[in-house]
Amino acid sequence: MLMLRNSFLLIAAMLMFVSCGQESKKDKENKSEILDKVPTEVIKENQQATSPAREQKNSPVLRQKSQSQMTEQGMEVQTADTGFMGPNTDPTQDLDVDKVAKVFFNRGIREFKAGRYEQSMQEFKKVTQMKPDHSKAYYNIGLCQYELKNYYRAIDDFKTAFDLNPKDSIVALYLGISYNLLQNRDKAIEYYNKALEIKPDFASAFYNRGTALAQQNKFHDALQDFNQAIEYQPDYKEAYVNRGNTYFSLGNRTAACEDWKHAIELGAENMDQYVDEYCK
Repeated sequence: MLMLRNSFLLIAAMLMFVSCGQESKKDKENKSEILDKVPTEVIKENQQATSPAREQKNSPVLRQKSQSQMTEQGMEVQTADTGFMGPNTDPTQDLDVDKVAKVFFNRGIREFKAGRYEQSMQEFKKVTQMKPDHSKAYYNIGLCQYELKNYYRAIDDFKTAFDLNPKDSIVALYLGISYNLLQNRDKAIEYYNKALEIKPDFASAFYNRGTALAQQNKFHDALQDFNQAIEYQPDYKEAYVNRGNTYFSLGNRTAACEDWKHAIELGAENMDQYVDEYCK
């Protein structure tokens, strides 16, 4: 049997999702306060699988949804009674820094949710002018760059956020995803490891690390990570899809089909054709 070898290409992210921003209960309890909806999967594009005595066909693919769709669900907004702040408000003026920064921060969120990422960045940059140690503002600037597919710039901003708050597992996760999008698997895995050092039950980090390992053809290691992701988040349908892909890559079609079928039961899309193709 010819086996799938490179079926795990990452998103362009976080994310991006068949199911917007699904998290385990523990993830919800520990998420950061703003724009920190955790990606629960990395979606694979242009994957290919090879079946016995058949030409190459597309392997199971999960549709990508945008980061804005993922983050706006359950979004929190800081509020401050600062009165009207015009668009040209100078952040260097002698104002109540905390209150004005919150105004700019909230504007950044509104622009982000509207899909205006350049404008959103400008608002968050005003926050960093006033509060250079505002890690979440740098993180959100990174998310804007990420949405604009400026992954190198996103990494710079995520790194600044991580330097300011090295205990933020979500920033570490996004650094890993960004590096993986740039095909730097080793660096991606390094940051997934950091995310798991901070949060050992982080299902999303296990999932994404497993995907990166599978991209390196380290299927047995990838399988362990998908197992962990499912252990910590039993309804993680994307993890079932990728674990099924991994089993298929290892030649275990029976286990692959079981996982694909369970993923369908959990709501995974575009899977029926692969079950029909490989699981008769």
